[in-house]
Amino acid sequence: MLLDPAAGTATFVIRAIEEALSEYREGKLAGLIPFVISKHIIPHFYAFELLIVPYVVGHLRMASYLADRWNYRYREGERFRFYLTNSLEMKEPEQMLLLTELTEEGREAKKVKEEVPILVILGNPPYSGISENKRENG
Repeated sequence: MLLDPAAGTATFVIRAIEEALSEYREGKLAGLIPFVISKHIIPHFYAFELLIVPYVVGHLRMASYLADRWNYRYREGERFRFYLTNSLEMKEPEQMLLLTELTEEGREAKKVKEEVPILVILGNPPYSGISENKRENG
């Protein structure tokens, strides 16, 4: 299980998928890629984003990346597990009368936070120009 807790437009998650699928692409296993995406990538890669614009762009980029790079189209009811949520907040989302989908989105994100055994937390490090880490490689 992999999680990017501040995914922005999903750049790091897309790169992680690229790495995960590279061994299939380079060998005689390319025919397995749709299966691997469906059974291993989609159910086990997660992302959270707090801001709506990068969240929407991230969903669009992910669908485009999977279609253009791997010729993979989501099946009925399938989606990448990218949630609009505050990674640090654990409270139950309040019911929204007009946007019930966002309430459900919040509930699904809360389940991930509480129940999914995340093995890898992936994140974009701060830029060295504004970081306290002033090392050459930092």
